[in-house]
Order: sequence, then C-alpha cells, then structure tokens
Amino acid sequence: MFCRLAVFCFCAVGAAVPSAFGIDYADFSFQEDERQIEGRFLNAIDSGGRLVFETRDRQYFFIKSKELIDQRSDAQKFTYYSDKEMLAQLEKEFPKSKGYYILDKQHFLVVYTTSRSFANWYGRLLEKLYSGYVMYWKRQGVILDTAEHPLVAVVLSSKDRYMKYAEKEGVKIPGAVCAYYNQRTNRVVMYDMSGKEKANEGDQKLATAKDIKLFMQQPGSYTNVETVIHEAAHQVGFNCGMHTRLAPNPTWVCEGLATFHEVPDAKSPIGWTLGPRLNPERLAMLKEVLRHREDRPFESVIVKDGLFMNEETALTAYSAAWGLMYYLAKTKSDELAQYLNKMREKTPESRDSAKIRVQEFEECFGSDWEQIYKDIAAFFSKAIKDEEKKVKRDADRR
Repeated sequence: MFCRLAVFCFCAVGAAVPSAFGIDYADFSFQEDERQIEGRFLNAIDSGGRLVFETRDRQYFFIKSKELIDQRSDAQKFTYYSDKEMLAQLEKEFPKSKGYYILDKQHFLVVYTTSRSFANWYGRLLEKLYSGYVMYWKRQGVILDTAEHPLVAVVLSSKDRYMKYAEKEGVKIPGAVCAYYNQRTNRVVMYDMSGKEKANEGDQKLATAKDIKLFMQQPGSYTNVETVIHEAAHQVGFNCGMHTRLAPNPTWVCEGLATFHEVPDAKSPIGWTLGPRLNPERLAMLKEVLRHREDRPFESVIVKDGLFMNEETALTAYSAAWGLMYYLAKTKSDELAQYLNKMREKTPESRDSAKIRVQEFEECFGSDWEQIYKDIAAFFSKAIKDEEKKVKRDADRR
C-alpha cells in the first residue's frame, strides 16, 4: 500500500475577504510562464508574504509582488463562472486540438484524454462517491451543503501526461500515486495505471457493461478505484462544506474521511459502493499502531500533520487516522457528528495549535485517553478476529 497525496496549501492569512473592487485582472509569472487570470484579490497575505487571488472558477493563486506583472479592475460585480461559462473556460484550457474531451456529468466536468468509455466509468465512480458521501454524513448529523458549481476532474491516458500536468501545476508526485487532489486548483487529477488507455486515446464510443467489466479486470484496477475515491473524497469534502479550503483543517480528519470511504467493492459493477467497510490493508498496519500505544499514536496524528508527509511515518499515520475515524463512526456517531460540525466551522483565520486540537477532540470524546485506547484496542481486536475468520471462510470456499 502506498501513501495517497492530497495537496494542501495551509496558509496563515489575514482577514480573507474580497477586495472592494469588482472583478480584478492579474498578469503574473507562474511556473516560468506568464499567466492571465480574472477574479479577485483577497484582503490577505499568506505566510510567505504572497498576495492571495481567487479566480472565477474557484482556484487560488499565491503571487509574490515581484511576480506581478500587471493588475487592473473594472466595475463589474464579481461572480463565479456559471456552469456554461465554466465549461467554455475548460474548453479553452483543454482544447480538442490537443486531444482533450469533456464529459458533462451531474456534479462533475470530466476532462479526459482516455477513451470516452474509460472516462465515463471514472465519472460514474465520482458521481456515486459524491452522492454517497453527502448522504452518509448528513444521516450521521453532519451539516453539509450541495456544491453550487461543477467539480473538475482531469482523467489522463498515460503516466507521462499525468506527470507533465502535475509539473505544470507545481505538484511533486511520488511515482506510485495515480491520482491527487490539489486544494489550490480544487481539481482531482488521475491517470490509467494499466497503461492500456494510451492506445485508446480519442475513442468516443459509449461505455457498455462489458467495457466496465474489462476495465475492472485490468492490472491495478482496484488500486485505481481506491486512489480515485480517496482523492475525490477530499474534493467532495472541500466542496460540500465538510472542510473550508485554506483553513487549518487537521490532516487526520481529512485523511481519516478519505480512507474511510476508499475501500473498493469487488461485487459492485463499477468497483465501489457506499458504506463503512473494514479496510484490510489499513487494518493490518493498525495492528502495529496499537502495539505501540506508549508512543500515543492517536494523539500524535491529531496534532502532527507532518506525520502524513514523512515517508517513514506516513503509512502508520494514515492507518491511525483511518482506525480512529472508523472506530468513532461505528461507536460514537453522535459525538463524531458534533466534532465534524465543529471542524467545518474553521476558516483561514482560525487559530490552530496542538493544545487547541487536543481540546477540541476532548470536548467531544472525553479526556480519559487510557480508556480511549482500551476501547479502540478491544473494538479492533474483535474486528481483526472477524476479518481473519472471513478470510479463512473465503479460502475454504475456493
């Protein structure tokens, strides 16, 4: 199992409110190129002293003063792009002449260079995740919204295209990661791990059930599904009100929710269904986490975001986040809803510290950590035994 990548831009900003003007226009240097964008400067400076600019398609740019070539404003009232304008902008950014096509789904605009069938399969996964995520957490008592704009997913046919796209965005991708969510651009980007779609670029035939079955039989298909769902869960969370972009969201919450939903379903015709299911690979690593209780692993992931970024600690951090989220969802759903509703109120101006994070957690789940560890250990001890019995039964049937 490898670590998933979510590109978070945690910025210490001032009062993140729009400028007093209408629409702002900026020309600036970006990734050794010149960019022209329209939107609004926010009355904010990030921790690196950069200006914060929000575009009309809800991307953020962080601009150093020396990179700003020109800026101007007009009296037109700032608005985000309409759905129609958004589609038109994507068609300019991703022209057919360069091999790009766009699927207009219910909640997503899927930009793709793969076959239409493959892109449609991914689109169906994304739509299922979106509706399932919102429905599940609303039922648990979390206050969520409906996205007011289409979400953008970029589905690429080869690793080479994918790596070049990431480089253009300024994102460094570990070699095994086949998808990522970029909080700055608010997009999910992915590619076909099997390598077969490179030969199918531009094929516009509609998908059939047989096509999807073939996709699911390709090498790495379930890893594809798992990673795509994980990254799309980040995107949905940041666009339905579970989190606020640029706010000091505890990484364990973002990653705990993503790992909670990521588990593929081999019985589903598209490879995934909603529902909290044990994650066998996370569960195996969680055994090691629970064996080292003296290191206080759950308190550590709550306060130390860096554990998720360090190659030596990432696997255990992700597993601890999954285990904590899964345990709370299954045994303390009311308290978890209270906690998640508290987290969703965070803004870019919210104060953040280890002390604050522990206090927020203990207000909802109590401060008796010895008992918390005992309860989690007992819960997963039973879950591990049940999983081992299930594996043995399945093996016996074969």
